[in-house]
Amino acid sequence: MTLAVGSTVRIRDGGGGKKKNPFTCKAIVATVSGDNTVSLVRDDLAPVPLGRVGKFIVAPLFNSVGINSVGRSVEECESSIDDLMELLPFEDKSGNEIADSLSTAEKVEFYKSRGDQLLRLNDYTCAAAYYEAALSFIANVSIGGTCIARKNGDAVIADVDCIDDDQYDVTFTSQNGEEEETTIPLKDILCSIWCKDEAYLQPRC
Repeated sequence: MTLAVGSTVRIRDGGGGKKKNPFTCKAIVATVSGDNTVSLVRDDLAPVPLGRVGKFIVAPLFNSVGINSVGRSVEECESSIDDLMELLPFEDKSGNEIADSLSTAEKVEFYKSRGDQLLRLNDYTCAAAYYEAALSFIANVSIGGTCIARKNGDAVIADVDCIDDDQYDVTFTSQNGEEEETTIPLKDILCSIWCKDEAYLQPRC
């Protein structure tokens, strides 16, 4: 691969580790030596929303993550050129613009498939950003929809009956078919369930 100072690459194990399944992450090339080694600046391992704006639904958003990356930690390291990989072809801002013309279902698959590719490379930081982008298109809680909510410390499936500001009237259905209607705040709703995924739900006690 051709290396240039200032270019972005993917580094295995963040610095040449020899673990059985090393994680990978992005790094910027600082210097290239003649002895097959490269000095790099590795970015913070905290996931960042695509475009560096917005928030996550499931993954934690660390305080170091910001629009301008203020406060994000960086780490200098050295690596053999053999431990470097080129970025995947779609890891370019222009590549994500294709999704604007797709349907909701196509957008979900678009970002999920890219997250799958990054996950197979053990780049959990970048994969999380693409999975969260996929979730963002189907995360809205609406009347008549299904969600997963907190109930007595458990995560339980509920149907949304009515929404009044931040108060949600929901119906919990137990495994034996019994229903319980109650009102919960928005903070107790963990996530929305996409209608196409409802057939895969299986309540358990």
